[in-house]
Amino acid sequence: DWFVKAVQRKNVSLSVRGNLTYNLNRVTSVTQDDALGNTVGSGLTASANVYGFSAGSLCGYESDDSGCPLDRNNDGTLNDYDKVVLASAQPKIFGSLGATLGLYGVTADICFDASAGNHILNLNRMAADKVSYVTGKYIEKGDFIRLSNVSLSYRLPFKIPFIKSITLRLTGRNLLIFTGYSGENPDVDCYGMSMLSRGMDYGSYQMARTFIVGLNVKF
Repeated sequence: DWFVKAVQRKNVSLSVRGNLTYNLNRVTSVTQDDALGNTVGSGLTASANVYGFSAGSLCGYESDDSGCPLDRNNDGTLNDYDKVVLASAQPKIFGSLGATLGLYGVTADICFDASAGNHILNLNRMAADKVSYVTGKYIEKGDFIRLSNVSLSYRLPFKIPFIKSITLRLTGRNLLIFTGYSGENPDVDCYGMSMLSRGMDYGSYQMARTFIVGLNVKF
């Protein structure tokens, strides 16, 4: 985390804050349970811990240009021996950036969240196409930048007996999101927060966009 107070004067202030995390993980040993992979829904194997790859990597079949799965070992049967690691569900980097500006009793605050490098298995598209196997066709990039919070407050300049201050506040949350993901929400974990369940989207909803009006009175 970092914080910089760029301007500090009597009636004007500006501060900037942020954090950035780089996520690097590799599976260095596996068990029989890891080799079997993780199942979701009605027994669909969609992820596994695979030696040399990130934990909970999305697994399935390679596909041709039309999205049909490939029989990699040419034995005439699609099975687990044809499956490969398709993508990582873990973000490589994630963080936030925010700023607060104070100007003659008015305070404005803004905050962005971001994540990059992860992929999402869009189970909604698979269900729509009535497909029961995982291929790269249904795995999408989960990168996003989200305007997560904007707040504006104003401290009334006049004084009232027995009241120290009155502050009006308006806050908006989850106002905008920039992403190439075709689903409702790229920041999704429909099957819990375990490493083997990350990066799967089935029946998710957009994060609620909310507006809050507040009044703060100090006596």
